[in-house]
Amino acid sequence: MTDMKYAATAVVILLLAASAVTLLGPITVLPEPSHGLVFYSSDSGPPHSVILMVGDGMGFGHVQLGSWVEVGKAANLTMATLGHSLSVTTYSADSAITDSAAAATAMATGHKTNNGRLSIDPGGLVLDTILEIAQGMNKSTGIVTTTAVRDATPAAFMTHVLSRTSYSEIIRQIVEDSRVEVILGGGLTDFSAEQLQTMQSNGYAFVTNRTSLLSVSSERILGLFDNSNLPYEQNRNYTSIPSLAEMAGKAIDILSADSDGFFLIVEGGLIDKAAHVNGKVDVALETIAFDKAVSIALNYVRTHPTTMLIVVADHETGGLSITADSLGTEIPLIGNTEEYNRSLRIERSLNVTTSWAGTGHTPANVPLFQQGQLPEGWTNGATIHNTDIFDAMSAHLSLDIPHELTAPDIVLNSPANDSVVKPFTSIDLNITDESGVDVVLYHWDAIANDTLTPPYDLAARTSEVAHWLYVYANDTYNNWASAVFVFTSDSSPPSITLFTPPNDTVHYSGVTVAVNVSDDHLDEILYRWDNEATNTTWIAPYETTLPAGDGEHTIHVQAYDSAGNVAERVYVFYTNDGAPMITLQGLPNGSLVRSGLELTVTVMDQELDTVLYAWDNVSDYVRWSAPFETLVPSGKENPVLFVWANNSRALVTETHYQFIVDDLQPQITLVRPANLSICVGGTEVTLDIFDEHLASVLMRWDDTVSNSTWSSPYVTNLPSSDGFHTLAVYAFDSASNSWSVEAVFEVDNIVPAIILITPSNSTVLRSEVGVLLNISDLHFSHAWIAWDSGPIEPLEYSFSVSLPLTDGWHLLSVTANDSAGNTMSTLFVWTIDNTPPVINSQSDVVIQKGDTRQNVTWKTEEVNPAHYQVLLNGSLWSSGLWNSSSEPFVILLGGFDVGVYNLTLILEDLAGNRASSIVLVFVGESTTSTTSSTTGGTLFFQVVIALGVLAAAAFVTVIVATRYRGPDSGA
Repeated sequence: MTDMKYAATAVVILLLAASAVTLLGPITVLPEPSHGLVFYSSDSGPPHSVILMVGDGMGFGHVQLGSWVEVGKAANLTMATLGHSLSVTTYSADSAITDSAAAATAMATGHKTNNGRLSIDPGGLVLDTILEIAQGMNKSTGIVTTTAVRDATPAAFMTHVLSRTSYSEIIRQIVEDSRVEVILGGGLTDFSAEQLQTMQSNGYAFVTNRTSLLSVSSERILGLFDNSNLPYEQNRNYTSIPSLAEMAGKAIDILSADSDGFFLIVEGGLIDKAAHVNGKVDVALETIAFDKAVSIALNYVRTHPTTMLIVVADHETGGLSITADSLGTEIPLIGNTEEYNRSLRIERSLNVTTSWAGTGHTPANVPLFQQGQLPEGWTNGATIHNTDIFDAMSAHLSLDIPHELTAPDIVLNSPANDSVVKPFTSIDLNITDESGVDVVLYHWDAIANDTLTPPYDLAARTSEVAHWLYVYANDTYNNWASAVFVFTSDSSPPSITLFTPPNDTVHYSGVTVAVNVSDDHLDEILYRWDNEATNTTWIAPYETTLPAGDGEHTIHVQAYDSAGNVAERVYVFYTNDGAPMITLQGLPNGSLVRSGLELTVTVMDQELDTVLYAWDNVSDYVRWSAPFETLVPSGKENPVLFVWANNSRALVTETHYQFIVDDLQPQITLVRPANLSICVGGTEVTLDIFDEHLASVLMRWDDTVSNSTWSSPYVTNLPSSDGFHTLAVYAFDSASNSWSVEAVFEVDNIVPAIILITPSNSTVLRSEVGVLLNISDLHFSHAWIAWDSGPIEPLEYSFSVSLPLTDGWHLLSVTANDSAGNTMSTLFVWTIDNTPPVINSQSDVVIQKGDTRQNVTWKTEEVNPAHYQVLLNGSLWSSGLWNSSSEPFVILLGGFDVGVYNLTLILEDLAGNRASSIVLVFVGESTTSTTSSTTGGTLFFQVVIALGVLAAAAFVTVIVATRYRGPDSGA
């Protein structure tokens, strides 16, 4: 009935879904169960169909309410009598509380998505729905709902939109793309006249009432029985609007005529809408109406066992629970009229007390009831995810896809089966299948299964026992293959021990050399004598003979086990078929040695008789017994050791060894700086190291972990950090004489501090003032000074300096150093002024009382003027800053009473030198007074003082001819 072009698509989609799950293995240790997609064994019976019935918003409380109202507390609704019942989680991709769009998408596609989306994943990918997969298998499809057909739950199976509220786009896709054979529900006004005409042109019988629906026989039906949602059951017109059970029955009648099977979704959509307003009567009646539709579907399934029936909710709405009831015994019966039963249901609903958590969706699990073969991985009473519903439906429909029956090939590339391997050896498998390998599982011994992915490599186990590897593979048609391999892990190399003769012994040529070799998985033994180019394979017993030719012979033995572990041993023997063999151990002839050094001589012979030795003179031979050891004599520069040996066959060997004796230790001399010196960082440290046979010199600073080899010239640099540093030097000569020294230096990089205590720098002062300095340094050594360009003189503690006696500008240079050679120089400058100011004044003045024309004038000379004071009769009259000596002091006289007055001018310079001048003013009687005026271009200021100490009210005006340069204390 549906276009064949969908068939190939359906196969691909089903196979992709199958690849994402864990499957049950066919042999001993089975993979862990999964809720994922599982293929059943294919058969050639009737087609496989699915009826999915969704009670929108229907939680466990909703089912209980409908059951109590319809059949009483002791019985169950039809849905609860189905063969299996489970619990389903409902969360969406972006929220713990799903909406109908995301929940329907999960069931329709097997993928979680964000709330509001219809069969489009969070990344924007369009998801194939179970309805579209059924169409691809040439199965008929249908949707039945009590809501508008563009509502979220039915729309998720037919369309793909980013927002569930895009109603016009949903309707467009239903009309132009969906190709659903049966569409029954509400939402008439969602379709335009043109869209309705298109549907009819595409072969749909368009019906809008119950009578037309029940009588129609078309293969395609569009039934829209209300402008929006259908009315609640308690308000439904039984004559004009079909029940959900009648719509479901008509859909099954039409779709079941398809010999390829069908997919039908039936939604009780008004359960959710009633729960959103906490309407318990409507919730009860809509749940009962939904259950009546379940009964219709169940009747069909019972006679068509290849049809799977799943009854489920998309989410729970309202958080409904039942708290009490006052139900009577009368329940709705088939013999009653529909109106009576409806009234009875309303009455019984009102007699049940309910509690609601709210008006929205909740995260609670919802019930699932299922009739037919229980999907693989589902167990009665278990909890599954809503995406598992898609897996079960698609697996059921996939039974109609032709299956190839060839299982995958499992081939072991390396290492060979039943081989011995090292731990972690890579085990390389090749797993292929013409239709494509779907899932590969494996486990070691009794360990749980794990997934194996291309390139199908894994590591051998570590414990050294035999391990069994179980491998299971299935293809996209669920054909299983299995294989078992055995690998024994072995990380221990073979054991090689010398049996006879003892190692490092002397024998005649041809003596038997025997070796013991053991390993649980011994593979190959090789050996060779001395420098033979190739190895010889050795077969047990592992024996060979000592080669001819006097001297040392070495046998190299290698043993390999099956895991590739290798053991190697080397043994040394000495062949002696002639006179005894005499060898000086550890030193070549003519070696440089110390006196007292113990020498060891090896004398080897199978039949050794006598050994003699002597130093320097063979006439001094004495008998020597093993071990053949002697000491180098002292006092001889070139001693010679003579050794004589014979055997029982009267064969004699005589030899001698000459030595050069050196008992002198290397000489190490610290050239500079001296030990315990204080130096700046980086100072070169030079040593002289001498020995006629000097071999090596090592050195290190402080606590350096390792010594450094030192070559001539023996110069190094002090570390840069302040503090004590130790240099350790070791010298060795070729005779093993050694000597070592340690030198300690203190590094000081801090220059002396030179601080001027008194007087302040750049001031004017008299020579009698001394200069006091503070010079500090942890390792202070010397200080020097120089005045101006004069000679340098040492400066001793307490660092006091006398100033020069001559007036003028003088520069003091101060230099200090410390024991490390750090130097600091500082300059100070002062002006020496030992000359007091010069005051030239007029003679005493005689005036008459009231005369203001007279004045007293002082002329001054001073290089460094500072302050002035004017005293009247010994009391301070005026004072201030004296800024210039180029202009005179002028005192205007006036206001004196009759008498004699003493005017004193005191001047002080910056060095503290002082000068003074006294003028006597004689005031006589007068009847008139005059006023003097100021003249000239000189700047004057006046000071008026009331002389309260005088008998008369005299006054004096002082005019000081000076340029003002600072604060004045009396002006």
